[in-house]
Amino acid sequence: MGLARYYATVRCYRTDGREFWDFAADRRPYRTLNAAKQACQNNQRTWQQFIDLADAPRKGRNELARQQIIGSVVGSKPTAGRILNACPPVWVVAKLAPWLRNLLSPDCKGLRQ
Repeated sequence: MGLARYYATVRCYRTDGREFWDFAADRRPYRTLNAAKQACQNNQRTWQQFIDLADAPRKGRNELARQQIIGSVVGSKPTAGRILNACPPVWVVAKLAPWLRNLLSPDCKGLRQ
């Protein structure tokens, strides 16, 4: 009996506009499908919270966004990954405010919307 391995991945845009699959959370396999699904749901929830910052009061929202980017590290040691990285998922690009996109990476300006 073999051990099943599941990966939590999400379709992302690179800064050059190409699409690729990136890890949704930890950069490792998960033992169960439910654990991989949970990692994908956590990824989606974190991105949605980041998108919702566009509606936050102007005063202090840049700092809130930076804090969320810093706090989006998941996992530990060699498998650690950052949910809010320079390559947003495909579903996020259309919803992401330009100022939030610039906080992720200045190279994200050229992403199609």
